[in-house]
Amino acid sequence: MKKKKPIIAIKADKNSKPIVFTGDKPNKSIREILDKFNEDQKKLRDKLKAVELKTKEPLADLTKKIAETNDKIKQSLKPPTSLLTGKPIDLRVYNPFLFSNRLPKDRSGIMSLLSQPDKKTGRRIRYLIPRIKPDGHKRKPITGTGLSSYMDRHGIVNPVDFAKVYLTAKGKDYKIKGHINLRFLCEQMNVTVEEALLYICEGMTDSKERWRKHRLEKEYWRGSQDIINLVGYFEEKVAYHKKKKELNAYTLKSLYNSQYVRDLFKNYGCATGSYSQFTRWFNKMKHHVYAYRLAKKLKSKK
Repeated sequence: MKKKKPIIAIKADKNSKPIVFTGDKPNKSIREILDKFNEDQKKLRDKLKAVELKTKEPLADLTKKIAETNDKIKQSLKPPTSLLTGKPIDLRVYNPFLFSNRLPKDRSGIMSLLSQPDKKTGRRIRYLIPRIKPDGHKRKPITGTGLSSYMDRHGIVNPVDFAKVYLTAKGKDYKIKGHINLRFLCEQMNVTVEEALLYICEGMTDSKERWRKHRLEKEYWRGSQDIINLVGYFEEKVAYHKKKKELNAYTLKSLYNSQYVRDLFKNYGCATGSYSQFTRWFNKMKHHVYAYRLAKKLKSKK
């Protein structure tokens, strides 16, 4: 019959739970083993703590120095005034042409088109635009935008001169390729975001025809029914006057002078213009409405 080994239960200290050993070692040798183990653990903890402190302190000092330097720079700079609001611009970004590398994940709207989505994460990434230093009054454009060949064709020595050349009859040979291309072009022409917005608004309101194009016509292409209703109103009036022999024929002149047209253009904040201008505009839009009706009819038959 085998002899059973004794069970020994001891504590490393008075606050810890008992540690149970099975064997025939005396209590004294087990106590020595535990004391040595606790001592080694304490040395290891002290070493890890020292390494951690050495790592944290330089990073904390560096972060503090960077923050102090940024504060000094920010205080020494006078913030520029916004052209639109008249208020100082926040100087968190010192370079008005510097685009951030990444956009927030929830960024939406037309500005989200100015970046490319990352294939892995789905986030849109903006890459920094390289800045080319001028050589006197001359400056070369960045590659990949079509500006280099355009400048060579027209004898331009600086991308800013693009603004004047493009307005000429021969200067319209530059093909813009979406909002991303436009973003690079604005940067090369020294146009900030606020300036671009200001110039767009000034250009849209520069003439009555241009404002009508953006405010009324392009709303039709977005799905507005007002122009379709205008064409329908004219057709109903023509048909009604044909049935009533005592009424004169309903013409475009009648439509031009009608309260319906005055109210429509007033709602859009547009001027009807002269009769000849209105006639050309109405015939053009009526053609688009007829094309829309035909396409809708063909689609319904499928």
